[in-house]
Amino acid sequence: MRLTIKCSIAILENNNQSYLFSKRKKSPYIDYFEFPGGKLKDNEKPYDGLLRECTEEIGITITDAEYVNTITQYYLDFDVILYIFKINTYNGTIRSQENQEILFLDPYQMTHKFLQSTFRILKLLKLQRNIIISKIGYQNISSDILNTKNNYMLRIRSFDYTKDEYEKIILNASMSCKREMIQLIIDHPFENNSELDFSGIHYTSSNLLEVDKINKSRYFLSASCHNLEEVSIANNLNLDFIIVSPVLKSKYIKQKCLGWKNFKKISEYANMPTFALGGIKPRDLPISINNSGYGVSGITNFWKNNILD
Repeated sequence: MRLTIKCSIAILENNNQSYLFSKRKKSPYIDYFEFPGGKLKDNEKPYDGLLRECTEEIGITITDAEYVNTITQYYLDFDVILYIFKINTYNGTIRSQENQEILFLDPYQMTHKFLQSTFRILKLLKLQRNIIISKIGYQNISSDILNTKNNYMLRIRSFDYTKDEYEKIILNASMSCKREMIQLIIDHPFENNSELDFSGIHYTSSNLLEVDKINKSRYFLSASCHNLEEVSIANNLNLDFIIVSPVLKSKYIKQKCLGWKNFKKISEYANMPTFALGGIKPRDLPISINNSGYGVSGITNFWKNNILD
């Protein structure tokens, strides 16, 4: 039976987009940098563990912390469940309490060694709760996304277009999204175009195994999943999020739908945030969250004038 460890993690950011890290003094991963925090005691609640670990490790008393999400990081011989908290305010001065090295670092700019979960956590801090998916056959993405808000991500599906059409559309959309600060998700394998500026790479359930198992990039890595078997593959790959479908019935969906009960079951099994897709409207976000999801995704009900329905 695999060992599972539960940990609370503290995210402390300074003014120049660096984060506080502590250098490990124990095996495994000795000399790797990790976020402050640590293993929960038996029956200890994640928030209580956060408060205790921050006092014991870096000498501060947390006065305001925001729960971000929970992910599970799969390692070779064990799993770590990470309860992630963003620290807003605290009392005291940050000082090492255990003779460990503590530094504010930007993992993308440093040559230090970081735990594998570091980059998943940093991307999670930027993950929006709504994903708009491109309309079938739509040829002018840029003119429509200008009316969206910055808290939406845009995914453009490749199977709606020919290869040449898709490359032209995502190039146009990448420039517009950059200008409007909208996170753009493109489909694998089109990420190798050096002219593109995008935030994430999406995989279908059929090409999931093409994902690099060690993800240290800035890009969100996501996938479409429809059942527990596909989610199991996504779990082993430590993806950043998955889109689960079809959840509800609509005139465009002919196959059997999961319903909120099965969506919850899948979301609880997943080790990353889940987005509900299929018959979903933006106003269904609270329902998704109440069923262990993170966000919502859609096409018709999310596009342009329908975006605030």
